Amino acid sequence: MKGLLLKDLRFIMQQSKMFLILLFMVAWFMIFQGADSAPFVITYTAMMGSFFVLNTISYDEFEHSTTFLMTLPIERRDYVKEKYVFGILGIFTLWGISTAVYLLIGFGMFQEIMITALAGLVIIVASEMVMIPVQLKYGGDKGRIVIVVLVFLVMMMFFIVKSVAGRILGEGIETLILRLEAMISTVNPWAIGVVAATCLAVESYISYRISVRMIEKKEY
Repeated sequence: MKGLLLKDLRFIMQQSKMFLILLFMVAWFMIFQGADSAPFVITYTAMMGSFFVLNTISYDEFEHSTTFLMTLPIERRDYVKEKYVFGILGIFTLWGISTAVYLLIGFGMFQEIMITALAGLVIIVASEMVMIPVQLKYGGDKGRIVIVVLVFLVMMMFFIVKSVAGRILGEGIETLILRLEAMISTVNPWAIGVVAATCLAVESYISYRISVRMIEKKEY
């Protein structure tokens, strides 16, 4: 698996333009908005880290490179395992760097920055566990289409729930969110963290098993 990690790392390091754009965007938000831009920038940089593994999967499929990889002395489950490890490393690396920077410039806002950073991390990792199996099954172009469709369906479900909840309860979604936030604020934050970590662990295991099953049945 070490060789696969080095291969993907070298591919990502060749994407210098992407890193320059990301660095410019982060610098712009920090200069003009300061610590207030932490929620957006930290989440965005973590999301860019999640895209690394998707790009490597597309790169592997270029000119049937995956077929060649499967002739090497590696098991298919090792290939899948490497993608998950590489994806998590990419997310945590960029997330960790951006969070550390904002903690340094956001004096007195440690709690606020950490709460938003951890919330963004949970969302990105949860999304990654959905995108990897989709990308492995459908490939680069089709995989992106499927992901866009899934995002659209989630948004549609949100608006439907918003409309139905407003009619049934007679309250707007904003009021419901405020009530939910009030309820969550009464719960021990450590308990919330344990529940979130447990849910992510279960989702990651299920996602990994699905990916392994798909890759073992796939013909190259």
